[in-house]
Amino acid sequence: MKKANLFKLMLSCVILLGSIGHSYASDWKLDKSTGNVEFYYKVGECDGQQAVLLKIVNKNEYDVQVSWREVIMDKTIGRSIESFEGEKELTLTAGKTMQASSCGDSDSSELVVFLSAVAPTHVVEMQKFEFSNIAVSVSQR
Repeated sequence: MKKANLFKLMLSCVILLGSIGHSYASDWKLDKSTGNVEFYYKVGECDGQQAVLLKIVNKNEYDVQVSWREVIMDKTIGRSIESFEGEKELTLTAGKTMQASSCGDSDSSELVVFLSAVAPTHVVEMQKFEFSNIAVSVSQR
């Protein structure tokens, strides 16, 4: 009887620690989902600069073309501003996930938003991030 209770307690601890470790290890936040494509972000640092890292998941069984703009709520000026970089665009193959893997990776440069490049007039102190003007269409390539 005691062995059964001990086993249940140990199993509960493993499950609890696993769920805590999983949520801690994954800082990605789902911002939007449209056209069976999910748009995630997380705040990080690249080359000593504060940045927002992006991840886009194509859950379709076909290639898609996605475009979006980035909007940051700036604590400094107290309002949302659209990134100075304008609209971004990527093609994702069926079932593929693209994410910022490293800051210097040219394949994921569209997926790194340096806060120092968001507004040319001042340093942005981010309060909130969101994808805006999202468009998802079947890729014609």
